[in-house]
Amino acid sequence: MDDNKITLRQLRALARALRATTINCIELTGENWSLRMTSAPPSPVLMAPVATVESPEIRTPLCAPAPGRVLLRHPLLADDFAGAGAHVTRHQLLALLQVGGLYLPLRSPAEGIVSFALSHNDTVEFDEEILSIHKDSKVRAGL
Repeated sequence: MDDNKITLRQLRALARALRATTINCIELTGENWSLRMTSAPPSPVLMAPVATVESPEIRTPLCAPAPGRVLLRHPLLADDFAGAGAHVTRHQLLALLQVGGLYLPLRSPAEGIVSFALSHNDTVEFDEEILSIHKDSKVRAGL
């Protein structure tokens, strides 16, 4: 984070990261600012099972495992790993996340139609959605 400012995007990423852990408080300070975020433990009432009709998962997001730069194609090639609207299989390589000099593979978490929330070379924060997989009727029917 820049010492002079914190963006709303960074605050959202911090809040998501805080909720995903057992940490319940974080405090950050800069030269002219300070920030304290707390997270209450989930209420047992909210965690009680709710009777719902069984339905298959329709949308599966893929979020950034670390801050970095999203590459939708290999740095030395012209074609994307998968285009928007393409049918992808589970574990198919869809993008790379460049973290410094390291390239992390981003693979499809499910079978379906891919839609990207970002463009090639966009930067992402931790847990920011990069893409999502939507199950089409052929996948749901098992055809």
